[in-house]
Amino acid sequence: SELAAYSTAEIHIYPFRRSEIMQHTASVPFPVRFYFWWLSHHANTVWGEIILEHLKVGMRNQDWKEVLAFERGVALSAIIAFRNRDQETANWGFAKSCLFGTLAVLALRGKIETSYVRIVEQGYNAFPDYDALIKKAEAVRRGEKKINEEDIFRNLDYLFHLEQKTI
Repeated sequence: SELAAYSTAEIHIYPFRRSEIMQHTASVPFPVRFYFWWLSHHANTVWGEIILEHLKVGMRNQDWKEVLAFERGVALSAIIAFRNRDQETANWGFAKSCLFGTLAVLALRGKIETSYVRIVEQGYNAFPDYDALIKKAEAVRRGEKKINEEDIFRNLDYLFHLEQKTI
């Protein structure tokens, strides 16, 4: 809570225990290996010993499948948030589940991307039937658009489609 005062809309600051980072263990509500993999590509140390910039995390196919299954749960949370008129949480869940689900399947196909821009580019090339959905997810992530009921259910269809492609 003390660090929240230093966060901005563009920069989020979170505390970590050094031992958790070094051992890739933490109590997080995400697939743990993916969480540390994403941190290794996007996080920077702002105080203390520089460790995030040297973090090395490998992902296996099973890890990417876990990410995809997890993102279906995130999509469900977006549905519930939308139903409860919590637009901010619904938007977040929609965008993250669509984009990270896309990333997971791209990675399973050997195309590991570390930026949202590349996930969107590769995703709408790989899944042209869902290109508008993927583009909308990126616009929602950037705060340029909001979701509607059709987006919620189209995203769930998309994630189911992706999961069927990986079985």
